[in-house]
Amino acid sequence: MENMANAGWLQVGTLFVGMLGLGLAGLVYLTRQFNRLADRVGNLEQGQVRLEGRFNHMEERTDERFNRMEERTDERFNRMEERTNERFDRMEERTNERFDRMEENLSQLRDEVGQLRDEVKNLGEGLQNVEKEQARMLGFLEGRGVMGKMPAPDAEAVS
Repeated sequence: MENMANAGWLQVGTLFVGMLGLGLAGLVYLTRQFNRLADRVGNLEQGQVRLEGRFNHMEERTDERFNRMEERTDERFNRMEERTNERFDRMEERTNERFDRMEENLSQLRDEVGQLRDEVKNLGEGLQNVEKEQARMLGFLEGRGVMGKMPAPDAEAVS
């Protein structure tokens, strides 16, 4: 391949020899300069290929690191979400238990208030019965003259 490249430079060189009137020494000199230039261009192309390879490798490594970092972030987020859900579930259970106890206490309180209402009602009825009995006894005692009034004339005593 290098011979082919040199052949191309020789043709260019012979063109210059004809145009510029250079001799064989000038042709050799131009050929060497063109070969050096061709080597440098070849080295630049190889450098570019190596540089592209390095950039590609660096890009792959960066992508891998970014993906690992993203995975770790996702894992941390998932763990945090799981812990948050577990805490919320425990809190919800405790809250439900407290509400259940409150409902039981409220139910007991309603029962006790109902019993107290029944007792007050019974007490009121008992008081009414006592008042009726008291009124009946007073009437009885008044009728007998025990309370300072004269007894009502008895139909049997008058006859």
